[in-house]
Amino acid sequence: MVMSAWGLQFSSGDQTVENRKLFAKSYFKKCPMCIKQKPDLEKSNIEENKIPAGCRMNGDAYGTTVFKCLDCKWETSFQWDDASDCYYYETQYWK
Repeated sequence: MVMSAWGLQFSSGDQTVENRKLFAKSYFKKCPMCIKQKPDLEKSNIEENKIPAGCRMNGDAYGTTVFKCLDCKWETSFQWDDASDCYYYETQYWK
């Protein structure tokens, strides 16, 4: 398969599995640092920045999404791929 590449996927911010799992379980809506301080938190002020790295000839793109809590400045990233069975494929086998 021929690909058209623009850049590389990358990781940034907190990459600890525990915090990233908490964040993913909240459907990427609740900062794990803020949840630890306020367990009844309904939603965090999360900024999402989707950075494409490339696009395949069939139109499937791939890249990295950087998430940042605007309340406490916590940050993490997840790599994504349109062609994957799980959009954020790093979370595919998390329970």
